[in-house]
Amino acid sequence: MEAGEDAAANCFREKPQVSRWVNAGFYVFEPGVFDYLDKGSVFEKKPLAALASDGQRMAFRHDGFWRPMDTNRES
Repeated sequence: MEAGEDAAANCFREKPQVSRWVNAGFYVFEPGVFDYLDKGSVFEKKPLAALASDGQRMAFRHDGFWRPMDTNRES
């Protein structure tokens, strides 16, 4: 995800190689997100890219400690 200084998510690319920031975390959606979903669509592809291009995604840059906790092993 590319985010501007105002935290607006300008575009989205799944798992690009970057030098510092990573796209990780949680999403909070409003019901309008369903307008971007088609049967069988891969959420990380077309829907997230369309949301970004329509100005419907925002980012939060966290400078503190972060670690994934997706599984019991990681917690």
